[in-house]
Amino acid sequence: MINAKSKFDEDNLTITFTGASIVTKIITISIKDDVDYKELIDYLVELIPKEQELNAEFEEYDLPDKKEKLDLINETTTEILVHFNNSIKNLEGIESPEIKEPESAIQEQVSAVETMEVADDDLPF
Repeated sequence: MINAKSKFDEDNLTITFTGASIVTKIITISIKDDVDYKELIDYLVELIPKEQELNAEFEEYDLPDKKEKLDLINETTTEILVHFNNSIKNLEGIESPEIKEPESAIQEQVSAVETMEVADDDLPF
């Protein structure tokens, strides 16, 4: 399990990722104007191979003058992390396809060509 703890600091959203399988990562997203989640999304993509769900929590905040905006950012951030967890759950249910060794695949093609019979009428010359 990877822990993702989010909190608001002045004009930033800070998300701290911790867990035994990862190096602690802190992502700081400016919320002064438009919120750009690119760094968060890029990091989540890096976490996919770990195949571990996130335990997401948001530190409480009490800023009445920014409450509506912070609530929306909280909701959006939580939704992104929930979708990440759903993706990981879906990955766990998918079995890896069998991969043939290159030599066996080539041998199968050679055998198929050897057993094909070509009629003289089908030859171009």
